[in-house]
Amino acid sequence: MAKTKIYTVNTDSFEKMIEETSLSLKSGQIAAFPTETVYGLGAIISDENAVLKIYLAKGRPPEKPLSILVGKAEEMDEIAQNIPKSARLLAENFWPGPLTIILTKKDKISD
Repeated sequence: MAKTKIYTVNTDSFEKMIEETSLSLKSGQIAAFPTETVYGLGAIISDENAVLKIYLAKGRPPEKPLSILVGKAEEMDEIAQNIPKSARLLAENFWPGPLTIILTKKDKISD
């Protein structure tokens, strides 16, 4: 089991924190991070074992889907299909930011 690391974010440690967290995620671990309203748990979306760790950590029922956070409108093309023009327009104008858009996932995204 991976050792939990807690970071106090400041300008001196920010780059190191991002690098270590990125390596941890790429190795199949999960990370907690602040959002606008709560702390979230994150994983690499294509790593089904890491996604399973989120379900286990949260005690979340398997039929309840997880949200996918994206920062730019063009990132929707990697994860969603049949994207309406209105969704793209909203994302282009309000992302990154607290805007939720519900779309149909691509087949490559785990159920």
